[in-house]
Amino acid sequence: MKNILIVIFFLSLLGCQQTPREAAIQKIEELGGKVYFSEEATSSPDKKGAERPVVTIKLDSTKADDTILEDLVHFPELYALYLGHTQITDKGLQHLEKMPNLGLLHLTDTQITDSGLNYLQNNSKLDLLYLVGTKVTDTGLDNLKSWPQLNALNLRDTKISDRGLINLKYLDELTMLILDYNNITDKGIQYLAEINSLNDLSLEHTKITDDGLRHIRNLTKLEGLYIGYNEITDDGMQYLKGLDFLRRISLEHTDITDNGLKILTGITGLKKIDLGGTNISDTGIVYLERLNDLQSLFIAHTKVTDFGLEKIAEISSLEDLDVSSTKITDAGLKHLESVEKQWGYLKLADTKITDSGLEHLVGMTNLILLNLDNTIVSDTGLKYLNGLNKLYSLSLNKCKITDQGLKELAEMRSIGYLFLENTDVTDAGLKYLAGMEKLSELYLKDSKVTDKGVEKFQKAFPDCKIFR
Repeated sequence: MKNILIVIFFLSLLGCQQTPREAAIQKIEELGGKVYFSEEATSSPDKKGAERPVVTIKLDSTKADDTILEDLVHFPELYALYLGHTQITDKGLQHLEKMPNLGLLHLTDTQITDSGLNYLQNNSKLDLLYLVGTKVTDTGLDNLKSWPQLNALNLRDTKISDRGLINLKYLDELTMLILDYNNITDKGIQYLAEINSLNDLSLEHTKITDDGLRHIRNLTKLEGLYIGYNEITDDGMQYLKGLDFLRRISLEHTDITDNGLKILTGITGLKKIDLGGTNISDTGIVYLERLNDLQSLFIAHTKVTDFGLEKIAEISSLEDLDVSSTKITDAGLKHLESVEKQWGYLKLADTKITDSGLEHLVGMTNLILLNLDNTIVSDTGLKYLNGLNKLYSLSLNKCKITDQGLKELAEMRSIGYLFLENTDVTDAGLKYLAGMEKLSELYLKDSKVTDKGVEKFQKAFPDCKIFR
């Protein structure tokens, strides 16, 4: 009998012992990471718990370092790995060689260099690679030939230049390329001309000019083009004429004028246009009537006035509008009464809008986001927002809002994000937010709310993030 009990005891110990996979999952979760299993395997009777195939591991923004990557070798089936904003270094990447099925790799804002990419040469199934904010240079891009299936490549804010772009010729299946904040010039753009598979291309904050756009005109499959913050003028728009599939374009803070917009609107399938910080005026807005599918228009920091807003209101397909820092007034908002329920996004920050103007928004019941920062709006005007039952984000920074204003918002239960920075809101006013069950982020910087007030509110809303 004694021998039987001993056997049972040791068998129970074996049953409680963690497998290497279970131990690895525990370490990941202790770091604040998440493990996602294959949905297809959840109903399989012979694959339970940690033995089910793991498809995704998220360790981004945790304290993960190279040591955790040693444990990931127990998941050779892994497809997606998120390591952004961690302490991962080149040395840790050597463990990824044992993950032949790795397809998506996020290394954003890590200390990865060219040496680290050398360890990934055997990961031939990579199709999405994010190297944002790393120390990768042109030399590191020599490895691109190892990943012929690469579908998306994000090199924003790295150390690459024109020379590194030569290696893009190996990527026949590349559909998304992001090169923002790099030392890229017109010379480098010529190497993009043959990547006919590209659907989305971003070159913001580089050194390209109109001349570089000559090479982009060959990319006839482009659907998204983002070339803001460059020395682009109206002359460059002529090179975009043949991009018939273009649906999204950003020309933010370029030297585009009404003449350039006239050329651009020849691409009649455009759905989203960002012209913020350009030289367009009401004259250019008239040309937008050609775009029957236009859904989003961002024209902050332009010369547009109430007359232009009247023309914008006539665009029946429009859903999102940003006219911040323009000459829009209450009189212009009257034209928005005609759009009624279709709009979901409206930014009016830094305009001359007052309480009276908000009365014209009462019919926009599908609004999800409304930004009124630094306007002349006060407590009095907030009563007009009560009927916006889908509003999720409301920004009232630098407005004349007090506790009385929060009382006006008390019944707006759909609010998830509320911005009250630089207002006169106090601890007493926070009680009026008690009915906002969806509130997830509350911004109170430079308000009159105290630490004690925040502490009390946090107890009632433990899941709400408070920024002050």
